[in-house]
Amino acid sequence: MTLTLVISDPEVLNKANISKFNAIDNYIYDYAQKKKNFKEVEGIEFQMKLLTELSGDYSETILDNLANKEMVIKSAKEDLDAYYSGNTQYYEDEQNLLLNQLEQLNDSDKEKYEKYWDILAYNRNIHMKDTLADSIHNNKHDFIGVGCKHLYGKKGIIQLLKDDGYLVECMK
Repeated sequence: MTLTLVISDPEVLNKANISKFNAIDNYIYDYAQKKKNFKEVEGIEFQMKLLTELSGDYSETILDNLANKEMVIKSAKEDLDAYYSGNTQYYEDEQNLLLNQLEQLNDSDKEKYEKYWDILAYNRNIHMKDTLADSIHNNKHDFIGVGCKHLYGKKGIIQLLKDDGYLVECMK
């Protein structure tokens, strides 16, 4: 969600060479809405509910991230390069690096940032994984799309599905 807020900034969009009008997620969303079996894995209401779980303690962290445009531009470019080149290892490494960095923090900071990360990413991954599993069990949906940053890493959707006993295979 923070990335969504950041990449809506015209300067970031321009410098990272991103167009809000041709993003693949917008194309998939528009296409999927035309289908009878469309279901949002995570709607805006769910995202807003998660944001309300963040107390004022996290406002400074979020604003610091938003203020560092050069870092955001660099990160957005790296994300896009990995996406378009099919470099899934980038996303795996990125999430695992974050988890390793959390482990290095003192207990007070660790607890604060783990909660922040859990609310903005991990809890969403669990929700999406549960929605996917429900769709699989009820044979309701043929295609489900999620952001690639949610798929990989120790706490990504792929690993969560594997932990639940699903066989997950990469298709290229």
